[in-house]
Amino acid sequence: MDIVTNVKLKMDDQYSFSISQEVDKKSLVEVALVYRRDGVPKGFVPCNEWATSWVGEDYDDDVIRFLNGNDVADLLLLAKEYIYTKDNR
Repeated sequence: MDIVTNVKLKMDDQYSFSISQEVDKKSLVEVALVYRRDGVPKGFVPCNEWATSWVGEDYDDDVIRFLNGNDVADLLLLAKEYIYTKDNR
């Protein structure tokens, strides 16, 4: 039986940082930034918007895969920067 663990970190009222265990590589995870409005999930924020320095401008996926704990810490900081500076863009 495949068990996938998912943790969602609430960043503010509109954004959550999702960390999910990889199915094929149990020691690694994938991350995504999820947007919600009025408590209703509206979908993923494209990775090339909030993690451009990590994935590049041409990246076209909603998740970043095969990450270790250090990678997650770096991406969490990028997500935090995106969320807390988005009004100044």
